[in-house]
Amino acid sequence: MRIQQNPQVEDASFSGRALAVIGGETYWVNSFTVDLNTYSSADTAEVQIPLFAEYTSKNHGYELRAKDWSAITQTGQPVYIAIYAGYPANPDPGGFTISDLHQQFYGLVDTFHFEYDTDTVSIKCRTLGAYIMNRYMTARWQNLNTEQVVELMSKQNGLQYYFNLGGAAPASMQEVYNRDFVLGTQNMNQWQLLTSMAIVDEAVVYVKGDTLVYESFAVQKALRPKVSLSWDHNLLKCSVDHSPQFSSLIAVQVVAYKPPGRTSVASSVASLGGESISVTQKTSLSESQVNYVFGTRVLNSSSSSSVSADGIQLSGAQSQSTSKETGGKWGSAETAFQGAPSKLQYKYHMPGLNRLQADIRARQIWKDLSKHLFHIVAEFAVFPEMVDKLYQATLFNLEGPIPSHNLDYNVRRISQEFSITNGWTARLDGVNLPPTEQQF
Repeated sequence: MRIQQNPQVEDASFSGRALAVIGGETYWVNSFTVDLNTYSSADTAEVQIPLFAEYTSKNHGYELRAKDWSAITQTGQPVYIAIYAGYPANPDPGGFTISDLHQQFYGLVDTFHFEYDTDTVSIKCRTLGAYIMNRYMTARWQNLNTEQVVELMSKQNGLQYYFNLGGAAPASMQEVYNRDFVLGTQNMNQWQLLTSMAIVDEAVVYVKGDTLVYESFAVQKALRPKVSLSWDHNLLKCSVDHSPQFSSLIAVQVVAYKPPGRTSVASSVASLGGESISVTQKTSLSESQVNYVFGTRVLNSSSSSSVSADGIQLSGAQSQSTSKETGGKWGSAETAFQGAPSKLQYKYHMPGLNRLQADIRARQIWKDLSKHLFHIVAEFAVFPEMVDKLYQATLFNLEGPIPSHNLDYNVRRISQEFSITNGWTARLDGVNLPPTEQQF
């Protein structure tokens, strides 16, 4: 039996309107798409605006826009774009301004694509967060705290910032480096450092518009907006997935460290597909290191193996490699976690464990998380009450026919599709368990 949704839902989003501000000037928008991502992927957007001002009897059926496009397309400087959308009281052209709408995207223009035959300019854009993800560390900052680093990164990348730990003291950068046994920052980009900081501060970090947001879980939980999704209101499509033991969406890392011996062990588990899991270990062992950040000599060894879903039987050969290096590179155990950038990353620091204990603990955590993880993909009509809530920090609550699926879902990815002719819809890819490393 097919669950029927509200028969009016597909027509309810046709009165939406959108405008784009490009290089300081406002343009009518025919359509746009916005993709807001998590896990170190930059947000992107594409917008279509009219190439010509209006159709008349002049110039073979159209009148060219008076604006000289070269003024914004050939400056040799970054071009900033903001996309606004909403439900204005007067949806007619000229009957509303951006103050009647809500900002859905802010970022930089990548390309302009002019199509004379369709009277369209297609503009591809990306968020300002891309600067942070592409900028590699050039300063050590070991004498600062996390709030000071957030401020410095924001200034370097042309962003505002919002820092709120609910009154808790920000961690020192020395503590951040020590926790992950970071030997240096030569190969680390700024976003990787930000997420390591957020784990220590028990915070979330993401870019919203022109602002780098860094706030504690407790603060965010109290302030997070909510959107309800239900068949008798706004849902168009919905599916829910659940794995009873080992979810392929999850990657778990247990980092064990022993400061007196300058030793760090990281055990990471993630699905290879099918019924197997992958176990990757990386051990960093200091021989004559003065401190964690600028070691004089480091012995790195790593081993990997595949085991069956029960976490006991080996199903592949083990391999091990050993090398020596001096400090200055990013020697964090975090590098063992880079094989699963698109998975939900759950990271735990547990002092005092050896390699075998870290492996056993990581597998058990993965199994426990999988039992409770539900994954939702839902397409829904965008109604007026949600136009200011379509971003990564929002919780989406499902009200469906199966009670065990009716949970609060955290965003992995949220996409919007807007069109004057086809209406305004959104698509949620989410999970009910928030990762310990939330990279909004």
